Amino acid sequence: MLPKILFWVIALNCLITDQAAQQRNYNVELRQFICKCLKSRPVQQLECFFKKLETNRYYATGFVMLNQQLDKNLDVQVKFNIGSGKKIIKFLDVKLNICDTLQRGASTPVIRRIIIELFKCSNLPRKCPIKPNFLFNASYILDDSYFPTYFPPSLDVNFTVDFYDNHQKFAILLLQGSIVPKTKINK
Repeated sequence: MLPKILFWVIALNCLITDQAAQQRNYNVELRQFICKCLKSRPVQQLECFFKKLETNRYYATGFVMLNQQLDKNLDVQVKFNIGSGKKIIKFLDVKLNICDTLQRGASTPVIRRIIIELFKCSNLPRKCPIKPNFLFNASYILDDSYFPTYFPPSLDVNFTVDFYDNHQKFAILLLQGSIVPKTKINK
């Protein structure tokens, strides 16, 4: 009888410990979502915006129309920085060729997850070349599940995607926010 009781006490302890580790002691607050075209070519039109749905949950959407075809020389650089004040940490900084990524997939788990979610709610092309004069749109739900549970509160968050054609930057997508401590008001 004692071994069974000991087993259940250990199992219950593991379950409680696991649930405590899964809880976040912070909220994610987004301040701005900007998409900016730096050149008149290859982008004809580019717009984006976001809306807070509830605590730690945001809806982001945008659309783009190109005025020229984009091929093998289309790259993105994805940067995710966190920090406070002068202490900034590069959490992620990766440059990917769009055509290769569409064909083979992404090796970075967070990038792979973003791509899969984007394809669920968009008409973005699944292969190259990317055609001009077509309105591509994408919608996305961003929540706290993209952030590790171990992030300390009181950090600034900066997620940037730079778009390149023939090694020339032509557009930027910027998402800025903060990781803030949970309070009784914002739980």
